[in-house]
Amino acid sequence: MDLIDHLSPQASVWRVIDPDVVWTPDLMLLAALVDEIRVLRWEFEKVNFKGKSKRPEPIPRPGVQPSVERDVVGAGDGFETIADFDAWYAQVQAVQRPEITEAGQILPRRDASGRFVSARA
Repeated sequence: MDLIDHLSPQASVWRVIDPDVVWTPDLMLLAALVDEIRVLRWEFEKVNFKGKSKRPEPIPRPGVQPSVERDVVGAGDGFETIADFDAWYAQVQAVQRPEITEAGQILPRRDASGRFVSARA
């Protein structure tokens, strides 16, 4: 046991027990430095070249959650049941799809009570 207790953190025994043990403070700082350099390069390219590129993702670190939360468009905080999702989806479809008559005419939008709404409202 004394031998195992005094092994370095990079020993294979510790990596089997906890794969994240190899992330020493030095490696954490190095990963932070690499992240900063990648962001600086991205900003340089964004300013000096045409085209769009997305911001580089940080190097994943053990025990560190991403600081930027991603928004799910339209879903809000989530749904309790499938029926809640179906009601939301029907509402989204009704808003996005225009009402079309049999003759192919697009009708104006309707409000919650079913009355037509003018384009200026």
